Amino acid sequence: MDNTERKLKKLFDYQKFEKEPGLQELVDDVHGSLSGMRKLTDDELEYAAAGAARFSDSQLEKAGVNIKYVNGKKTYQATLSGGKSININENVAMGMYDCYNLSGGTKLTDAQLKDLIAQS
Repeated sequence: MDNTERKLKKLFDYQKFEKEPGLQELVDDVHGSLSGMRKLTDDELEYAAAGAARFSDSQLEKAGVNIKYVNGKKTYQATLSGGKSININENVAMGMYDCYNLSGGTKLTDAQLKDLIAQS
């Protein structure tokens, strides 16, 4: 527990007995902002711990990512509309699938891909 959490715990414990209106408003705000939150399942924690490598090769390929293994190392490429392949990093590959998935299965245009690369 860090210092901020300790302070909040003391304030919340204090409030149980003092019933100060201003502090109660803060307590209610904190509880309200936490309402809808839940603990992650083990599966969800596993995905979070995996970091960027959260999509399978087949999912990435559906989004237009070409995957090759060179000397045992995974590399990623995207093909532009004119047929030119460009090397991309893993973050761009994962972003391509995010966009593909959120758009309902539409692959990125060249302009969108270039924008994604520029933002990475």
